Amino acid sequence: MSIATTHHEETKETVAKKVSDAITELSFRDIVLATVLRTSPLYVVHDEHTTAFTDGEGVYIGEKFAMKNKDYLPFVLGHEAYHMILGHPLHQAQLRDYAEKHFKRYGDTVVEIMKILTPTIYNVVADAVVNDLLKRKGFPVPKGGVDLDIPKYSPASFIEAIMKSLGVELDNKTKKEINEIVRKNNSIEATYRILKMLAKILKQNLPRIKKPHGPIGIVGGGGEGGRKGPVIPIDDVVPVGEGEKRTGNKKKTNVTGVPKKTPKEPIESGCPGSSR
Repeated sequence: MSIATTHHEETKETVAKKVSDAITELSFRDIVLATVLRTSPLYVVHDEHTTAFTDGEGVYIGEKFAMKNKDYLPFVLGHEAYHMILGHPLHQAQLRDYAEKHFKRYGDTVVEIMKILTPTIYNVVADAVVNDLLKRKGFPVPKGGVDLDIPKYSPASFIEAIMKSLGVELDNKTKKEINEIVRKNNSIEATYRILKMLAKILKQNLPRIKKPHGPIGIVGGGGEGGRKGPVIPIDDVVPVGEGEKRTGNKKKTNVTGVPKKTPKEPIESGCPGSSR
């Protein structure tokens, strides 16, 4: 065995142990989140580009990302566990056809842009909900994460930056309304309301819109969101079952050894008006 291979094997074992230790640390603060992680597949992906995300069937965390953010692993893992508990990947899948069904009256251009915007907007809203729950349990939100209590990192700040990339400005009244919608509704209801608001704004600004030529990256929150963020990537909720598609043939280590299972219906369903 070469020195390089030996080093890589040691790195794999080190990351797996750090992830396992982070779950143990999390258990002292929230046994439910730790139990969800221990009873779910938790994959360390051995590459340099994977960050952290969940597809509802399991949690995926990149080897390099885990090492870089080892001090925040309990928060990162708790964050992904909450996404699973609240059924956010199931919601993400349910939103696939939302723009097509609800915005045809605004024309093809608005529909196509909203199809691109929808998963991103939902990720922002879902992260705001999850981070707020973690804050209530005493976890500080790492800088750059969506935070309802900090204007620079509020949901409206991220959504404002997304709209700016399309050449559309949001006024202060709209930004305030977005944050209030997130505070007062569960994630899926909040997303529906915000998407309707944004579709109307896009229709009103059609002549000045810069049409996107691909997925719109997260550029909000003072420029520290998304994959450039220091800890929590915003694009960390993907539709159910897409974890394997996203990681492809990359080598993975299942830290918990738990096989995949179909996620249950989200506990947020059927409770419009809930703050979660």
